[in-house]
Amino acid sequence: VGFLVIEDKVCHTTGGAMTSEADVVDIWREASAALLARLRAWLAGSSGQQLLAESGAICGHVALACTVVAHYGLRVDAFKEFFAEALAVYSETLEKECAQWVAAICKEDLSRKLPPLTPQERQDA
Repeated sequence: VGFLVIEDKVCHTTGGAMTSEADVVDIWREASAALLARLRAWLAGSSGQQLLAESGAICGHVALACTVVAHYGLRVDAFKEFFAEALAVYSETLEKECAQWVAAICKEDLSRKLPPLTPQERQDA
């Protein structure tokens, strides 16, 4: 992102003599394609608690970068699509993890069953 900001500044400061707006857009297209490929590989390769732990920080950094890049007029639509994909995977993973956690808690509780009440205890209750 820093490189794109500098290139944009050079483009506007020199009136396009050194770097044109088309060059900046091309650089962004290449950089965003590479970044999206890495993000999709990370999303496909992560699972469970690792995905839940990492996704907030990774998506937060990417969202911040996209905000800066969009401010300079570059397109970030592909990243919005990625965020939708990541949200779906995150939600599915969270649901599975929660179901496993609840099942483990229930299993533990069932393994420590309370003894049944005696007739006297039932009458006193």
